[in-house]
Amino acid sequence: MAEKDATGSLYFRAGENVIVTPAGMNIYPEDLEKRLRMQSGIRDCVVIGLERDGNAEPCAVPLLTALMATQQR
Repeated sequence: MAEKDATGSLYFRAGENVIVTPAGMNIYPEDLEKRLRMQSGIRDCVVIGLERDGNAEPCAVPLLTALMATQQR
């Protein structure tokens, strides 16, 4: 998971068992990251919780492989 401080800097924390709960659903960021890394064209990713309407919504930030990034242009 990651957190943004008052200056806008992101800090990533590894190994924490954090649950993001949008609309009452339990979502483990590590599970989403694991599934995303299995997808073709994704080299790595991080899932962060973004506050929205009083809930934390999962937001994935993927790092694409060079081939995928080239195809997206």
